[in-house]
Amino acid sequence: MSTAAPTRARKPRARSKAKALDLKIFGEQIELELTPEPFVEVTEAPKKPPVKGLVALVALVVVAGFVAILTLNMATAQGAFTVALLEEEAATLAEREQSLMQQVALIESPGALATKAKALGMQPAEGGSYIRLEDGTLVGPGIPKSLKRPAAGVSLP
Repeated sequence: MSTAAPTRARKPRARSKAKALDLKIFGEQIELELTPEPFVEVTEAPKKPPVKGLVALVALVVVAGFVAILTLNMATAQGAFTVALLEEEAATLAEREQSLMQQVALIESPGALATKAKALGMQPAEGGSYIRLEDGTLVGPGIPKSLKRPAAGVSLP
């Protein structure tokens, strides 16, 4: 950023004290005019932009950028930490689910069911039996003869 300094208009000087000097150099006549004081014009120095304010502003922007980057970095690290904890918890829960599924499979197995049924006083069936819907009689092996006929007063649709 350069700014042009204002210049002053030159004032014409009065030449009242000037001395004239006639010289002859190499056969030519030269007339010189001498003034007692040199011709010097005093002007104002160009104004410099305020550097301190600009430096402070740039420093403030840089510090604010560093703080923002640090804040984002901390938030990202916190998010990664939370994700790691949740993944660990999910793995633990998956192991527990698998363990519970194995326990349910053991409880539902035919051998375990037969053991519990015997403990309750149940007996295993000898074979498959069914009811004939036409007359309501029970058909199949292992049915006592007293149960093969329909009960009195039972009507089937």
